[in-house]
Amino acid sequence: MDDRRVADYFVVAGLPENPFPLEEFSNEAAIKPTYKLDPITDITVINKSISEKVPRGYTLLEKTPSDYPADMNHGSLRQHEMYICYRRSRDKPPLTDVGVLYEGKERLMSGCEVIHTTYFGTPANVNNSSNGRTYITYRRAAENAPSDMLAVVDLCIVLENKGEGPPHSYCQIHKNLNRGLMGSDVYLCYKKAMTKTDILAYKPAILNRYPAEDYADFPLPESVSMFCLPMGATVECWSAKAQHPYPVFSTFILTGIGWNKVYGAAITFYEEYSEDKLTDLQMRHLGLKNKHIREQYRIMKTVHSNKSICLLSRWPFFEAFKHMLQYIHRISITGPHSVPIERHISHFMYDVPYPSPQRPRILVQLSHDAISLAMPEDSPLPQSGASFVAMLKNLGPENCMTILLYVLHEHKILVHSLRASVLTAVAEAISTLIFPLQWQCPYIPLCPLGLSDVLSAPTPYIIGLDSRYFDLFDPPPDVFCVDLDTIRIWPPDDKKNLSYKLLPRKPTKVLQESLHRLYDRLVVELPRHGQDDSTVDLAPLDQDFKKKHKEILLELEIQEVFLRFMACILKGYKNFLKPIANMPDLDTTNAASLFDMQGFLKSREKANHKFYQTLLRTQLFNRFIEERSFVSDKDDSLAFFDECTEKVVETSEEPKLIELEDSSKSERTMFILPPEPVGLPDGKQYSYNGFPQLQGDLFLEKNKPARSSSQQRDRGGPSSPVARRTKQEIRTAQKHAQQVFNQPSLWAKCLLSHAYSLWFMLLPAYIKYSQSVTKALILAYDVLKNMQRQKLKPPDELCYRVMLQLCGQYNKPVLAVKVYSEMKHAGVHPNAITYGYYNKAVLEGRWPTTISQGRVLWRKLRNVVLGVAKFKRAVRRRSMSICSNSGSEYDQVSHASLDSCLEEERLDTRHETIMLAGSRSDHGQVPGSLQVKVNGKIPEEVEKSAPSHPSFLEQMERECELERASDVVMATGGEAGEMVIDVEMSSCSRCPRCRCLLYDEELMAGWNADDSNLNTACHFCHSKLVPHLLIYIKDYRRCKVSETAEDDTEALIDFGSPGAHHPSPSYGKDVNICPPTDPSGHFMFGEDMEDNTSVSSFDTHHDPWQRHSDHVPASPPDVSSPSHPKPAENGPSLSEMANMGHRRTTSECLTSATMYSSSLESLESLTFKNLRSPLSISMDESDDGHGRPTLTPERRRAMFEGGLSSMEPVSVPYLSPLVLRKNLESIIESEGNSALAKDSFLDDHPIIYWNLMWYFKRIGAYNHLTAFLLTSQLLHRGREPLPVGEYGPENVRVRACWDNLRIHQEVGLPMHVAWNNLHSSTTVDALLTEAQPFNRAVMHQIISNIQCNDVLTPIKLVMNGRRRLRPRKKRFRSMYRDITYLAFKACGRDNIDNEAFDREYKMAFSRLSPGEMKRLQRDDKPRSPLVQACRKVFSELDL
Repeated sequence: MDDRRVADYFVVAGLPENPFPLEEFSNEAAIKPTYKLDPITDITVINKSISEKVPRGYTLLEKTPSDYPADMNHGSLRQHEMYICYRRSRDKPPLTDVGVLYEGKERLMSGCEVIHTTYFGTPANVNNSSNGRTYITYRRAAENAPSDMLAVVDLCIVLENKGEGPPHSYCQIHKNLNRGLMGSDVYLCYKKAMTKTDILAYKPAILNRYPAEDYADFPLPESVSMFCLPMGATVECWSAKAQHPYPVFSTFILTGIGWNKVYGAAITFYEEYSEDKLTDLQMRHLGLKNKHIREQYRIMKTVHSNKSICLLSRWPFFEAFKHMLQYIHRISITGPHSVPIERHISHFMYDVPYPSPQRPRILVQLSHDAISLAMPEDSPLPQSGASFVAMLKNLGPENCMTILLYVLHEHKILVHSLRASVLTAVAEAISTLIFPLQWQCPYIPLCPLGLSDVLSAPTPYIIGLDSRYFDLFDPPPDVFCVDLDTIRIWPPDDKKNLSYKLLPRKPTKVLQESLHRLYDRLVVELPRHGQDDSTVDLAPLDQDFKKKHKEILLELEIQEVFLRFMACILKGYKNFLKPIANMPDLDTTNAASLFDMQGFLKSREKANHKFYQTLLRTQLFNRFIEERSFVSDKDDSLAFFDECTEKVVETSEEPKLIELEDSSKSERTMFILPPEPVGLPDGKQYSYNGFPQLQGDLFLEKNKPARSSSQQRDRGGPSSPVARRTKQEIRTAQKHAQQVFNQPSLWAKCLLSHAYSLWFMLLPAYIKYSQSVTKALILAYDVLKNMQRQKLKPPDELCYRVMLQLCGQYNKPVLAVKVYSEMKHAGVHPNAITYGYYNKAVLEGRWPTTISQGRVLWRKLRNVVLGVAKFKRAVRRRSMSICSNSGSEYDQVSHASLDSCLEEERLDTRHETIMLAGSRSDHGQVPGSLQVKVNGKIPEEVEKSAPSHPSFLEQMERECELERASDVVMATGGEAGEMVIDVEMSSCSRCPRCRCLLYDEELMAGWNADDSNLNTACHFCHSKLVPHLLIYIKDYRRCKVSETAEDDTEALIDFGSPGAHHPSPSYGKDVNICPPTDPSGHFMFGEDMEDNTSVSSFDTHHDPWQRHSDHVPASPPDVSSPSHPKPAENGPSLSEMANMGHRRTTSECLTSATMYSSSLESLESLTFKNLRSPLSISMDESDDGHGRPTLTPERRRAMFEGGLSSMEPVSVPYLSPLVLRKNLESIIESEGNSALAKDSFLDDHPIIYWNLMWYFKRIGAYNHLTAFLLTSQLLHRGREPLPVGEYGPENVRVRACWDNLRIHQEVGLPMHVAWNNLHSSTTVDALLTEAQPFNRAVMHQIISNIQCNDVLTPIKLVMNGRRRLRPRKKRFRSMYRDITYLAFKACGRDNIDNEAFDREYKMAFSRLSPGEMKRLQRDDKPRSPLVQACRKVFSELDL
């Protein structure tokens, strides 16, 4: 369950009981003399050419900022000198706007007045040309205007042709007052501000909060009240006629340690403040005279104080927070209500879930309103509260590019506006423009007035300020001021030449064109003045979600433009990273040691060297190199940026860099109803006179989560060795799988690579389960080497990354260097995550010291001396034996030397066996031949083989042998390898439509590249089906405890409910992998059948995993019995299987001609026991007088089933490596790596477990999952558990079988089974029975022809045999499989080149006549190259 909270805290901030004055003079800057100037109430024009004077009470605007005459016709010849005059006062409403009107070309705005005449009645036209009149206009505030309105407080004239621009925080009217052909470019500017005089400011405090207690991981910041009220908690005096100000919405961001951000949304409003609480000094400052005097002169004034309510969260849901706070504030000023405010607050904080892929849209229904929450887009870019739309809309393309240069070169940037919500969004966007670089200096998106002294800091910073700050102070001289209200940038005097033109030319051109295109779209699609509806109807809810989604997509497009620019200017930087390859020193972590600065600079164009030189010296670039070189929480984002640098082209907008998943298109919506008056007094109504004091007993905390959002987010930290992939790596792997899907060899290798990735995902758990970390890591390194020998290209870097993580965790820096070298040798370039783990392992690991190296050298020297002494002793002993007086040449060897030779021979033999086993343990487990011990028990035979007085070399060699033998023993050899659990697995399945048997390679060839699709395509009819793994388990431990079972049925496992016709499999927690089955027991996925034949039309008793067999009590196998043969002790190891590519070709012959002759007699004379199948199990059969076993129905059934199992067979869906990997990643993400090291993993996730076991057998890699069978509930369900520790994993044998005779329904026995199980009898061999359609003579003839490279004749022999039984039976086994398996059994698998056989079979098949082709079955045709490739790359299965 997702327990992330939408909001963490609800805070009420305002004026405390004992307020502390907010000292405005605490800032080091001097307060402006113009502070608290009266607003401009009147404006007029005078004509100095006709000697008009400045009117009384007015002020003449005489000079420009550069001390030029402020003549509005400046530079014109023989024109009137027109000047502006203005008057300040508070006796009338102030001016709110000033404008310029081109008469006849535009209409006058509503509420505006035109100055047609001067103060003395002459025309006030300021245009010096004859193409129309130009007038000055103004707008006056209403009588009841609110106190927080913006009034015009100053005017200015600027001459652009003289290089002048508007002063700081002045707004320029972009209409030239001088429209003549000659003269200067004259523009009018004005400044607006709040004109409050009767105001007192105090330090704000937290009045109320919910919850009352802090979260352990996220305490409530003490400075929240300052950010809720950045200009302080105020007490103000207004006119009684003044309108009450509207609530103001603002946002802010608090940045903690590690750049963990907290997002705040606040609404500030005013409430009446009692005059009785004011002191005499406060009343004097507020201009409040004696109450009786005010009543006498009818001076009506009211006192108010501001208050703020705020929501704090880890997530930037600013729009939803705004609606919720407005709703809560509306409740406080209306009423009565049946539900108190407290209940609404707790309902929103704890009953509203965080949007997730299962519920991407949340709709919170309020009484007359609704709040919508949408899941953030799954973007690889870091989440923030930035609004790139607001930035581009309020700054424009060129200003955005200029600010980008300022940020990259780390200048002081001051962003200011009167709109607090816009200020935070734009400041956040500016700080994230430079992704993947991160701003390292002070950053405050909305700085309170009490913290404004940070502007004097000597370091670079990005700070957002309320523009009212500049009513008090001037900006510092070395700061770049960015005014969002006037859309202008004011650089310092010494840096006015800095502009976006200093950026690299080619990527800048693409950036500029893209920004202009998006800016034009922005003006059309998102108008500047949008409609703020106070209510939301239910009808257009979908339109609201679509509108928000459209805005989000536009945000990502703008963000992608800047991402493309950053990728272009840093393209190829990875090539200049310098990995740590030796023992680290003090300078290892310096950026100069980690990155080749000069080499990177030389790779750039010479014209851009100045830009790059400044960039390389910045803190943000050095920090970027450090984060890129070591493990950080930004590794996923850095890996994504690396991919962007590889894809971008400097001169193009393609390809697309940010790709969203289809899950974002989901329209599933979860509705949250309003809170109910549960637990409240019946009929009670709640009314408020202002925002109330919150009462704790009215909150409802029924669904309060126990864990916080940060704990949820940080659960899988980057330092934990969790085998996880980034989302971008998953997408890349999916694309690669789709690309190679139609290429047989590449698709087969893709499946094999994913199978190896599965093994590395279990490596951390395997190391925890194993006792020797070093051996486990060496084993993993050998597996990596084996992958390289097989020329496998891993789908991602997970294999190497897990190794490097573990090397760092277990202090193996030397091995980390080897792994990194192998990675580079394989052509894999590490991304940011893998590279960081490598450097961390090398930097923090314990390197071998010089003292230990000296000891190694002394040991080598000692070994050489002792070795020379041993050789001398052997030469002396040999010379003494030759000089003996014995008469026979053979008797010259002394008895002592003979005994020593025999002893050495026995030792050498023992050494060879153990070394073979040890080498195999390094390369993985060979199916049925090797098992690795985990308990560290040393076989007794190894102990007995040690000499009584070994030399130093012998002792060292013996210690090495014992160390390896402690982990590796033979599966069936001796007492230590006694088999107590025998597991036989097979993936052979039957197509429900065409009824053909599908073998493992055919199932693999039918899979697709979709990692969520369980279906495979039938190789013969192309219908969809879900294959299954069938597992047959024999547990002999019960027979050890009790020789006879009390009840045979106790050995059975009940998988279904009582009375069920067929067992239903239990999948534990893996039930979500497969949907429910239909009544017929078949799983239906994806596409329907190609015809109308439903699965349920087939008889259920034909289904292999629904068949019942008569189970008998299991008995321990006799190791000497041929029915339980020992695994091949000389089977190939993992490294040997990689080198088995060279076999006999067709030209060299399909088989070894010297092993068998072509005569029938030679074939009959072969030793039968050497050709017995591993599947054949002794069934205590009684032979008749001729030595031929009697085929009773029970015996025949047992032969088909390949032996009797001690329990019901286990059936689980057979998953492709891609699907299995996705589900395994989900388990690791939710349960952690520790779940893979617990024996409950088998019972909790049986589907995943058995599929992993199957693939680990297919790649021949050892794993720890085998030991889980000893303690699993599966083997003793419903019975007392067996004692733990008596047996180890070496007592468990797991076999992966190619065929599964238990599900065969075709005519008779397979030829390879008949060849092994039926002895020769001339009379019976001549008969064709149902159980044996092909007699021994026919099989001998088939084998003889195969030895002569003739496959056509065996095909015709099989066709003739089928024709005799065709009227009675309609289904035969696959001719291809029958002939192939017979050749393997009769001639030996090592003597048959499967690829050459497939070529010959295909050629012989093509020579059949059309009539013969009609008599064939679907499964008789040759196998496709895709099937052959899937069989070739994986290790061989048992037959």
